Amino acid sequence: MKKVFVVFLLLASLVMGSVLFAQVTQIPREEAVYVAGFQWGPPTTDNPLAGSPMTFVSDPRQHIWIYETLFTWDALNGKYVPILGESYKWLDELRLEVKVNPKAYFHDGEPVTADDVVYSYKLGQKYPLGLQIWEWLEDVYKVDDHTVIFEMKPDNP
Repeated sequence: MKKVFVVFLLLASLVMGSVLFAQVTQIPREEAVYVAGFQWGPPTTDNPLAGSPMTFVSDPRQHIWIYETLFTWDALNGKYVPILGESYKWLDELRLEVKVNPKAYFHDGEPVTADDVVYSYKLGQKYPLGLQIWEWLEDVYKVDDHTVIFEMKPDNP
């Protein structure tokens, strides 16, 4: 009986001692993106062209649950975080240049290109239901495979 107790005590000591070396792996706070402000219930459709208030795009930020965006707003640090976009800069008062991340790929392995970005925005121009971006956007066009220019309307930049 004494041997069993000693063995049990040794095993318990080993287990308890290993707890001292255990570490919790946690994502560094600066690498976490906090997104807030979504609707109060689940969407009833994932169609980005539907004008219903219960779609992912009734609020411009809600579509990120299905579609990746070029950038998203990090509510914690008040900055845009690149997702499909790599960087952006204003060329002048009305033109925004966006570089598409060359490491961005679709689920089938095809790269995301400037053509895909232009197509997506032009689709919203062709079928404007629920989308208001074309009220202030004049045009979107490709410069090269990884560069897109967003041209704003002069009366509503």
